[in-house]
Amino acid sequence: MMKDNVHDLLTVDRAADEIGIGRTTLFKLMRAGEGPPVIKLGALTRIRREALNAWLISRERTAA
Repeated sequence: MMKDNVHDLLTVDRAADEIGIGRTTLFKLMRAGEGPPVIKLGALTRIRREALNAWLISRERTAA
């Protein structure tokens, strides 16, 4: 069961690639407290795929 959950952890590079933004942009959003929640594992930063999807949904806006 734990092994399945590990596959749902994305690197910042992978998360940025999946949503079509640069890794630097995603790091800036995270530093400003505006990015998705992260998991810190020592020096490593990981983002749960579910958290990334929830974060994207929370940022949806109606086009003006």
